[in-house]
Amino acid sequence: MDRINIFFHLASNTMRSDFLKNPIDVIRPNLFGTVNLLEYAMQNRAEYFLLASSMSIYGTQNSKEFITEDDYGYVDLQNPETSYDEAKRMAESLCVAYGRICDMNIGIARIGGTYGINMRSDSLMAVNVMLRQALESGLINIINPNVWRANTYVSDIVIGVFYILFFGKKCHAYNVSNTSEYMSMLNLGRIIAEVTEAKLAVNKTYVAPRLEKMALDSAKLKQLGYTPTTSTLKGIIKMYKYMTNSPDLSRIVDEDINSIIEDVGLKKSWHKLDGKTALITGATGMIPHYVVHTLMRLETIGIRVNVIASGRSQERLKAKFAAHLNKHNFRIIAHDISERFSVSCLKLLGGGGGGGGGGVFLVGRGP
Repeated sequence: MDRINIFFHLASNTMRSDFLKNPIDVIRPNLFGTVNLLEYAMQNRAEYFLLASSMSIYGTQNSKEFITEDDYGYVDLQNPETSYDEAKRMAESLCVAYGRICDMNIGIARIGGTYGINMRSDSLMAVNVMLRQALESGLINIINPNVWRANTYVSDIVIGVFYILFFGKKCHAYNVSNTSEYMSMLNLGRIIAEVTEAKLAVNKTYVAPRLEKMALDSAKLKQLGYTPTTSTLKGIIKMYKYMTNSPDLSRIVDEDINSIIEDVGLKKSWHKLDGKTALITGATGMIPHYVVHTLMRLETIGIRVNVIASGRSQERLKAKFAAHLNKHNFRIIAHDISERFSVSCLKLLGGGGGGGGGGVFLVGRGP
């Protein structure tokens, strides 16, 4: 496999419950991991580096409801729970600095609330919490009915990430969110109750720690042609089947991957990845997992990508990607991007040094 020239850095722990309990483990992949990858990309004269950032960088907002890429709010530096917010801000600053000083082509995807197949079972996102309540007790207890969010299905996030890769401007940040599905927690609960046939209870005593009404304005990304297509109802049905181990699950994933590949705008650009080498770390995570399958599925339209799926657990990698293990254009590698690349790891990645070759380095972090 050739050297890696294009990096997608998706690495981070996104579990808010861990931000307070393990702030150092939250900071490490965002700070040290980003530095390690940028240095490696610079040494290899990378063609492109894409950072997956978060809506958390906007901090505590003022009265604005729809947040654009230029809207920044207050972050309390003395609160360990903001470790994720500040780490993502620093990661963005590092990317912009390397992009300007080293003349690297860098893009930033600020990703909103994401749900879907392969979501962590202990996620505190409202979609996951409500669905688990419905499955475990048949009763959905909504404690924040007047909080509004735009939840985005995983395949629509992946489409947005590729739009930034192919069409985004150098060192620009883009919000990735399905604002057409912006709704209150009460309406979200009603949809989940309809799908699961659960009962609904509303408790209005809870006060949200962040802005009550907040959505990422994705108009800037939509100007590039991005159009999310999965409605909340359709996404909840898929998520429900995932959580109940439906026999239709593999078909659902196939449909999702095909929807990414068949996106009108992306279809015109997939050829740019032909013959490239893709490394996806944290590949067992929700978004990276879909990226791996998308790149492998490109063979169906005559485009071959060499894929390296990386994560901290070799066992989980083998379990998640068993169908690809015997393919010549697929391999797995266990590595924590917070640590510097070892000599053996660099050999697997195609070596160090600059010049020559082509490739895609996709970086994420799974549970």
